Amino acid sequence: MRYGHEGYEWGVNAGVIGKYRESFWYALIDLQESDDSWSPVVYFIPSRWVAEFVKPDWSRFMYFLPTSVKDLTCERWDLVEKYLSGDSSAITWANDWPEQKLVKWGEPSQPASDAP
Repeated sequence: MRYGHEGYEWGVNAGVIGKYRESFWYALIDLQESDDSWSPVVYFIPSRWVAEFVKPDWSRFMYFLPTSVKDLTCERWDLVEKYLSGDSSAITWANDWPEQKLVKWGEPSQPASDAP
């Protein structure tokens, strides 16, 4: 089972493919239902990550977020505030592709370099 161990998945549509901007983010929600209560968790995802992951020839469009980037996305309301105030760290985050933590579909992951 991948969910919660290797990553998280959400269904998306073909409209996400190749479409991204620095100011366009996804707020993907894990409702976390248990018994009779809910504990929603919000993941803020730069649109670039989704646009470059989902491919047009898939029969079902899904976005997969690896657990390796949970710290960069989970409940990061601070990034929303920083972006709205023009903070460069949030702008960098919205444009970044963390090579060591994300992979593009169909390409092998790049191991972290041990070089200085």
